[in-house]
Amino acid sequence: MWVLLLWTLNVLSLSCLAAAMGKHQRDLFGHTLVEQQTLILQLIGSVLVFISMILGILVWGGFIGASVLIGVLTFAALLVTLMITYKPKGLITLNIGAFILSLLTVGAIVF
Repeated sequence: MWVLLLWTLNVLSLSCLAAAMGKHQRDLFGHTLVEQQTLILQLIGSVLVFISMILGILVWGGFIGASVLIGVLTFAALLVTLMITYKPKGLITLNIGAFILSLLTVGAIVF
């Protein structure tokens, strides 16, 4: 369950970081965002990557947690890259699904 949580957090974070890029903003939203919105997306993406890194280290320890994070981050980056390349509008749907799945995963871990 922890790996699934890390994966959903990384999908969300990489989507935010990709949406902060001007070229992808035109693909996703039809126009570029103002600088303040871009900075917010960068901040959210960076914070989510940091949270997933801390969770991985807390759950599995330093070396194993970092290795798991790199593996999960790789698969999340692959999915986000493929979605933004071939179906940019589907990235928003993917993020909604990843957010719901992360909430369900947290619920399963806590309860």
